[in-house]
Amino acid sequence: YNLFSMAPMARNLLFDKLPDSVLVFDLQNRLVDLNNAAKQLFGITSKDVGKNLEVLFLHYPEVIHVIQTNSLNHQFEFQILQNDTPRNFSITSSQLIDYHGNELGKMVIVHDITERRLAEKRRRESEERFRLIVENAPLGVIYFDKEGIIRICNDELVRLIGSSREKLIGLNMMKLPDQRIVSSLKTALEGNKSKMEGIYKSVTADKTTPVRVIFETIVSDSGEVTGGIGVVEDITDRLEAEEKIRTKNIELERTNAEKDRFFSIIAHDLRSPFNAFLGFTELMTDESFELTMDEMRSYAREIRKSALLLFGLLENLLEWSRLQRKELFFEKYNYPLIRLVNQSVETLAENAAKKEIRIINNVHPDIQVLVDEKMIQSVFRNLISNAIKFTYRGGKVTIEANANADNMIEV
Repeated sequence: YNLFSMAPMARNLLFDKLPDSVLVFDLQNRLVDLNNAAKQLFGITSKDVGKNLEVLFLHYPEVIHVIQTNSLNHQFEFQILQNDTPRNFSITSSQLIDYHGNELGKMVIVHDITERRLAEKRRRESEERFRLIVENAPLGVIYFDKEGIIRICNDELVRLIGSSREKLIGLNMMKLPDQRIVSSLKTALEGNKSKMEGIYKSVTADKTTPVRVIFETIVSDSGEVTGGIGVVEDITDRLEAEEKIRTKNIELERTNAEKDRFFSIIAHDLRSPFNAFLGFTELMTDESFELTMDEMRSYAREIRKSALLLFGLLENLLEWSRLQRKELFFEKYNYPLIRLVNQSVETLAENAAKKEIRIINNVHPDIQVLVDEKMIQSVFRNLISNAIKFTYRGGKVTIEANANADNMIEV
């Protein structure tokens, strides 16, 4: 079968086709053989066979070191510039032994690891970019494996949860008591993006936080779920803003309702004094009526009463408007309470007279109060007006004032 003639051919074919550089040295470190890859890498030809390695590899001390130190089966790395581009290589040395166990020399294999080193560099850079993004993210970030165990988390998550990194790393989220998190995580590990929003109570710290959590799956090139990323957002500010908006809307609705009711009351209450005012002025301007001086004075008094009532109502309207715009200011002074009450009664005397209601002011003349005159007059007018409105015809409204234990006056 010509086995012995085929073996050298097979060896030569394999030896020269190897992509790695292979060099063979004898015991005196003289070059015995090399393949085509070694010739191209080191610029050596077949004419250099027999030369000592120190001559051949004058510019490659790494190769000399590996061969001379007998660092067998240990891998070393070195770099060569090719066309001004650095390339990385690993070099290993192995003994050549015959069938009797006698050492014949060494075989040196040089492997190009440039692409591997570039890939490792890219991976390190990618990991560093990922680390920087995660650590500086304004949101809490979690990396978890396919079992739901937290493997990486950033400082923002630690702050948000109120725990420590040591307690969070290794935490199995599938065993959390919050079933909303567990359910959302299961959905993510099945390959679907999921989210959860609500109040979360930490199991590693005594802290409750409103959060929005989004889980995204990480899938390998083969389509297998290897884990996922979780993004946790503190939504406290958002919920507070939404609550403020709801409160403002409720206040706006209440203010609008108050405004409509207030305008309705004002319009109703303005009719009576205006009707009296117009009636008296019509009589006074009608040339068919001859009025005595006493009648003129009487009409003038009634017109004044109507004007005072109108003025009081307009003051109410103005004060309400200021109150809505938050433009009311306190100007407190000491006043005799009886005078303030009398002024309010005077503006409403016409309303009481129409229902034949007597207004009795029993306030003691010596009582002094520290108040804002306009504000307290508005209060008295509203209270007395309501008292007149809800008192039967022919009845009476009594106003009294007493000091209580808190050094306050109760009217």
